[in-house]
Amino acid sequence: MPPQGTVPESAEEKAKEAAVAKESSEQQSARKPSMKIDGIGLIALGFTISFTFYVYTQYIPNFGTSVLGLNDVAAKSLMSWYAIFSLISVFVTTVLVTKVKPIYLVILYPLISLVFLILMVAFPSVMLARITSAVVGFFAAGGVWQLGLSVLTQYFPQKKGKVTGYYSFAAALTYFVGPFVSSFIISSTAASVLQVFWIDVAVTLLGVVIAVFVQLRNRKYRFFV
Repeated sequence: MPPQGTVPESAEEKAKEAAVAKESSEQQSARKPSMKIDGIGLIALGFTISFTFYVYTQYIPNFGTSVLGLNDVAAKSLMSWYAIFSLISVFVTTVLVTKVKPIYLVILYPLISLVFLILMVAFPSVMLARITSAVVGFFAAGGVWQLGLSVLTQYFPQKKGKVTGYYSFAAALTYFVGPFVSSFIISSTAASVLQVFWIDVAVTLLGVVIAVFVQLRNRKYRFFV
């Protein structure tokens, strides 16, 4: 029996309260990242980021000899530019990540690599090859893969172990897919080497598109402020 002075809730009022509670629950659920959308997208970044620098490091000496006409020593020296700037990037990125959200770096770094990859392949020159080696070393190999993993585990903190495994597996696929695809194309001709690098451009572009898509969903649903 209800206390004196109170009016029992009608069935209609209870139904309204239940509907409001359900709607509120659905809104909260809608604001959580989706593993099928955001999760798969971020895991795919594990592949695209790795593919960019793996293919570049494997075939830039071929680019130097076949496309630019350099001797073996000069062609391999392009890797020195890559290695030096990838090391510098580790320290710079460590500072940047305290001031800039990781997702923005995951978009910006591959985007800069993409621009210089396109320039190098479209307008081959020794100078551009050296600059691009430095750029790819800095922006594709200097910690951006780890930043992608950081974003993924931030999205799914309750599944850290599982998503880390998926992300690492996607990266490992690079070491199979890269050589497998390139083996059908690569030869000593300049045209075949350029085709391999255009594939690298395409995969890098895909990574940028995925990262932008993930961030647009974040802004729309406000997963993270």
